[in-house]
Amino acid sequence: MSRRKRFIPKDIESAKGVGDTSANIYRSMLLHPVCKDLTASQFRLYVYCKSELYGKNRHDLDGFPAYVREDPAYFTFNKAKWQKDGLYGLYSNSGQFYRDMAALIEHGLIDCIQSGYTTRTKSLYRFSTRWQLWGTKDFTVPTSVMTTSMLRELNKKDGGSDDEK
Repeated sequence: MSRRKRFIPKDIESAKGVGDTSANIYRSMLLHPVCKDLTASQFRLYVYCKSELYGKNRHDLDGFPAYVREDPAYFTFNKAKWQKDGLYGLYSNSGQFYRDMAALIEHGLIDCIQSGYTTRTKSLYRFSTRWQLWGTKDFTVPTSVMTTSMLRELNKKDGGSDDEK
């Protein structure tokens, strides 16, 4: 049995650094209204999350249940990752990151499976297919996939009730 040849990106695609990964975005997604509704920084965060998905080390998911470790749609993300790579600038506050991540969840692109906000741990996210329904009457954002800050904002809008919708 022959080994599969390793893919080598073209010069126009990569600076060919060590550990370089891709973030595949298909044309059907680019032309979908959900992507057209995102701001530049929101779309950049989505592409960055995709590169985390394809380039992640599986040991990032150690400590999570087996179904999480085996499903390729799960990935972890935390402030240290986006700060280290300068995604939002060296001295930016984390507010823009949280607003952009909330927008990706509200557009159905990503689900927050476990928020690390209160425990100061990595948050666990999963890529979602709900974005394909975005803009239709069937599209909803369940509270089970919202971040802690999104739930807090929802609670404020609902008049401060403690009931989860």
